[in-house]
Amino acid sequence: MRPQFGPRKVYLIEADYLSETAQNALLKTLEEAAPGTYFFLTVVRPEDLLATIRSRSMMLRLGPATAAELGRVLAAHGLVEPELQRAAIADARGRPGLALKNYRALEQGATGEDGDDDVSTESALIDQLCRELWHMLRTRRLASVLTDGLALLQSRRDASQAILDGLSRLVLEKLGTADEEERRHLINIEATLRDLRRGFYYNIHFETAMTHLLVTLFEELNHA
Repeated sequence: MRPQFGPRKVYLIEADYLSETAQNALLKTLEEAAPGTYFFLTVVRPEDLLATIRSRSMMLRLGPATAAELGRVLAAHGLVEPELQRAAIADARGRPGLALKNYRALEQGATGEDGDDDVSTESALIDQLCRELWHMLRTRRLASVLTDGLALLQSRRDASQAILDGLSRLVLEKLGTADEEERRHLINIEATLRDLRRGFYYNIHFETAMTHLLVTLFEELNHA
């Protein structure tokens, strides 16, 4: 479809979820995209895409930005007060958009607008839970992880998808400093998180899914 209002049109596709049939259906479109039309396919494991898709694409590896890069983003927007910059970057988890939001919230003496306070608090609680779980996986025996880790996850059973997203953010954060071996294990973890997202969409049994998640995370993290 051609752009209706602006000079360009952008499609953002989560390619991890494309079947082989869906990928094949995209080939002609990718080859003969209309002028001003762009396709961005996000994928954790590029090797899972068909070779024909990869050969028609330009690969861009993305990861969390460094503190220096975030500082340059803030400066480019005229946000240069050193103390506010440091505070905004410290809680941005390598994400430029979040760094900008943090700076402006600090500048206004608030944590958000239009009800964002509750969302920010909930997100912070989920991130705290994920970090606690991650630490537990690296420091305890499997039996303890399966008992206490499952209890921790059950305490926020209502936020299963948010927890999976929080763990994905942690994986992304760790990928920024991982060596090749660690990267392989982290990518395996992200693949498991992706599969569980699909499972919850089809009403997978919670305890079964989370037990599988804990075992996989334990094995991958303790071999990384």
